[in-house]
Order: sequence, then C-alpha cells, then structure tokens
Amino acid sequence: MVESDFFLCDFCLFVFFFSFFFSYFLHIYALVSRLPMCIYVENI
Repeated sequence: MVESDFFLCDFCLFVFFFSFFFSYFLHIYALVSRLPMCIYVENI
C-alpha cells in the first residue's frame, strides 16, 4: 500500500512537471515562431 501511494505521488509530480514544461515549451515555441513574422512584416 505504501509503495503504491509513493508511486502515485511520483506519477502526480511527473504529470505536474511535464504539463509545466510543456506549456513553457509551447510558449517559447510561439514566441520563436512569431518573431520571424514580425520581422518579415516590419521589413515590408
């Protein structure tokens, strides 16, 4: 019972960190993909 609770805690931490990292990565990716568009529009 203790092992399963410990595993559940680890799994929850993993999901929490994964979702945090994924949202952070998505935000950085949006900024990076939007940057060339801004430069391209400003050059026109």
